[in-house]
Amino acid sequence: MRLLSAFVAWVIIMFIEVVWLVINISGGARNKEEIYVVIIISLVMGATGLNLYSNHLRK
Repeated sequence: MRLLSAFVAWVIIMFIEVVWLVINISGGARNKEEIYVVIIISLVMGATGLNLYSNHLRK
């Protein structure tokens, strides 16, 4: 159950970042690349964190 709550929190954070990207694109922002980098880093860190957390829960 703990892993599910961590996963849901990660999905919510990713959703907020996608909304942030859409708002900036529709507003004509010039920093789209920075937002892409933030999203990719969040994906990698989130997946790694969930993997480490699931391994920790198994012990």
